[in-house]
Amino acid sequence: MHTDLNSALKEASEKAELHGESICVVSGMKNNKKIYRTYSLKGFGLPPGGILEEVITPEVEREKPEPPEKISSNGF
Repeated sequence: MHTDLNSALKEASEKAELHGESICVVSGMKNNKKIYRTYSLKGFGLPPGGILEEVITPEVEREKPEPPEKISSNGF
C-alpha cells in the first residue's frame, strides 16, 4: 500500500519485470486519504470503489509453455 502514485508505479514496474507479467496500479480511499495498491493483471478484478490508475507491462512477458499433448498407449 502506498500513499503516493510514484512509489506505487515504481513497485509495479519492479514486479512486472520480476514476474514477467502486467501489473495494475489502483487507487482508492482509506480514512479519507488516497492510497495506491498494485495487483497482477492476470485474474484482476477492480475492487469496489477502486480507480484503475495505470497498467505497467514488462519489457519481456513470460509465457507458460503449453503442456505436451497426451498420447495414449492403447490407441485411443
